[in-house]
Amino acid sequence: MALPQSATTQGFEMQMGVNHLGHYALTIQLLPLLRESKAARVVQVSSLMHKQTAKLRLEYIIGSTRYSKWDVYA
Repeated sequence: MALPQSATTQGFEMQMGVNHLGHYALTIQLLPLLRESKAARVVQVSSLMHKQTAKLRLEYIIGSTRYSKWDVYA
């Protein structure tokens, strides 16, 4: 949470990679098993930090020269 500016090995901003893209990748890999179960479900949880900012700044996803760890987390 609120990391110094860093990137995943794929070049994405680290918090976006860990908090969103990593979960998506795991879900996609588990999808065949999830489809086999009638009771399977995926639950996404979050914090209220998204209220910190009103818009998604796409430049943060691939890195930017302007970096605010709290804006990126939000």
